[in-house]
Amino acid sequence: MKNKKGFTLVEVTAVVVILGIISLIAIPLVENTIQNMRQSSYETQIKVILEGARQWGASNRFLPEFPSSDGTSLSIQIGELKTEGFVEKDITNPQTREPFENDMVVTITNVAGNIIYSMEGYSVGGDYIDVPYIALDGDPLMYIAIGSTFDDPGVTAHIPDGGGGFNTVEYPNGAFNVVVSGDGSSIDTSTFSRYTISYTITHDQYTARAIRTVIVYGDKPPIITFDPGIDPTTINSTQTSFDYLTGVSAQDYYDSNISVPLNIRSNLMLGIPGEYIITYEATDRFGNVATKQRTVVVDY
Repeated sequence: MKNKKGFTLVEVTAVVVILGIISLIAIPLVENTIQNMRQSSYETQIKVILEGARQWGASNRFLPEFPSSDGTSLSIQIGELKTEGFVEKDITNPQTREPFENDMVVTITNVAGNIIYSMEGYSVGGDYIDVPYIALDGDPLMYIAIGSTFDDPGVTAHIPDGGGGFNTVEYPNGAFNVVVSGDGSSIDTSTFSRYTISYTITHDQYTARAIRTVIVYGDKPPIITFDPGIDPTTINSTQTSFDYLTGVSAQDYYDSNISVPLNIRSNLMLGIPGEYIITYEATDRFGNVATKQRTVVVDY
């Protein structure tokens, strides 16, 4: 028989050393690549916010506090841009993977008649007189009960007329590009979901954009159930404990397989004869609240 030759200790050691060297080179490269990708994504999101601020500036340029003279400035918070539909409500910081804080500030500055929008060291500019903007009709955040009909309130675009004023274009209109949740699909009110409607219109080299968030939710409260015979319940005055949850449950109205936590309020005093009321309260995933009461009698 031929002897099978294995690896020697020197060979194994050499392989381990080579792998270690590769790791020392590869790991920093991978980490740098990931960091660069996150930084690039972060810069992209900042530009989205600044573009939303520019749209806000175009629609609010006649405000008394808007920086209309050289050297003046105005600060607005991201939360305001979200509320008015210029920035998505859940826009995320790729570096922290958390939504941008509402109190983060965008500074609007007039530099020799040119309006500059800056944030976190980044900026965009342009002559706001020639910038179109879109104003949302209705609310930027809409809650639609499941099974109901969604009617888009629409938007109004304001297009510069070249003389310092604006012409208006109402949606629906073929001049608008409307995308729902990024893929052009329609809003389905038969299922619970969250949608983003993006309205855009282009004039010359500028594109105006507005955003509406639509949440399809359930408006029916959960169902609290008592087992037969527990209301009222009679216990002896010598009883020293009482299980409030035995025979009591709460389920989601739309899915009986989903249990809903119960909060309990009670004036029950064990050992003291009398009639007591226990109140059960259940709050479902949509914020709907159900309450139900039962009576417990402490007998002599």
